[in-house]
Amino acid sequence: MDEHDGEETTNAQQGTSIGLDFVFGSVMRRWRENDRKIGLRTAADELNVNFSHLAKWERGERPVPSDMVHKIDRVYAAAGVLIALHNLMARHDALLAVSELGYSPNGTFKDDPPLYEDGDMERRALLHLLAALGSGSSVPVGALDTIFSRTEHALGGRDGADLEEWEESVFEYGFLYVTRPPGSLIGGAAADFVEISRLLSTSHTPGTRTGLLRISAQLAALLGMEFSDIGEKSASLRSWKLARKAADASKDRDLQVWVRAREATFAFWSGRPRPTVSRLVDEAIQIADGAPSTSLARAFSARAFVAASTGDAETTRTALDDLDRVYEAIPDGRQKSPLWSFPERRMHWSRAYPSALIGDTAPVSNAVERALSLCPADFRGDIADLKLIQALALAHDGDMSTSLDIATTVAEECYFTASRRRILGQIVDALPEKARALPAARELHALASGKSAGGQEV
Repeated sequence: MDEHDGEETTNAQQGTSIGLDFVFGSVMRRWRENDRKIGLRTAADELNVNFSHLAKWERGERPVPSDMVHKIDRVYAAAGVLIALHNLMARHDALLAVSELGYSPNGTFKDDPPLYEDGDMERRALLHLLAALGSGSSVPVGALDTIFSRTEHALGGRDGADLEEWEESVFEYGFLYVTRPPGSLIGGAAADFVEISRLLSTSHTPGTRTGLLRISAQLAALLGMEFSDIGEKSASLRSWKLARKAADASKDRDLQVWVRAREATFAFWSGRPRPTVSRLVDEAIQIADGAPSTSLARAFSARAFVAASTGDAETTRTALDDLDRVYEAIPDGRQKSPLWSFPERRMHWSRAYPSALIGDTAPVSNAVERALSLCPADFRGDIADLKLIQALALAHDGDMSTSLDIATTVAEECYFTASRRRILGQIVDALPEKARALPAARELHALASGKSAGGQEV
């Protein structure tokens, strides 16, 4: 007889929201499948619970009874991690429930530093959850809520936090982003994001809070970029929303421009609605108020992309002229992290792509070659993008064979990102209808849509 048969436990009784039930169930399932490597029925037998109940717990359809957590942790050989995560989920939900009253569960005012018992184990539990993100697997919305809501409800390290060390970490992420496979930074960046949100929740020094908000905005933007590249649209949208919120709270104008320009670019690559992309570009340009910066250069670059994708040659050329004007006025950014800099190679890249889209193919080849000559060998993603731009121009020129050869070679050698999928699709669209029936074109079309020719996810 199952000791939990007929048990109907409400979310309120367990102190766990539906979203957090998804979080805990997701981690339970992942631990059972990947660590214990046992089936659901075997696990139910070892736990002495009804199979259907266990299935509902793992799907997040019903909260796990508190008196079962320790047993599940033991049967799943989780070494205390599931217990710590469950405690963290319950405390997080309780903190939100009383936030409007101004008190925390430990009896202090909400502005007092919260207690972080078993902090190391809780961080280990969160990192196990984040491992699912880093592997590119599908993650329940509730899992993302756990990561993101801590900053949404705190926006605001610990006094004396080492801001220089955090800034250096973000700086390094910029170089890693252009040299590592898509999605590989998610686990580390999300873990740092969780820690920054904890620091924000306890910081009272204005200077420290401002610095932490800057770091939070950059980490959220980095996650937005990574989620866009692996096709996690909802996670990307949530990341960008938080990046804008943190940037605005920091009152750093250049950061506000940078976040919106970056989001506009990735929104374009991901195929978000054109009015949304244009709105982000317009906001960035308005906030910049004419002050030259690498961020404003990226905003005009994004405006050129949007106009070129609609065939609006006049607006494209105007945006490129604005880009030239801003680029000439900004300081040399070659020593900055790739997240922030707008070096000469990026300038050539930004001119070549929209020019290829609107059929101004004459200058594209020279711009691509100059950009490639300035591109470090380990910036393989930028090199792949530039070659695809070259293939796009050749497709518009009618050189189908060379265009398909270049695009196919790049597709075979590189990882797929939002930008590469979009450009691949535009290459196929630029081919004459009869050429789209060629095997190479069909394969490129499948890759651009995120599937292999056989229909499998890539």
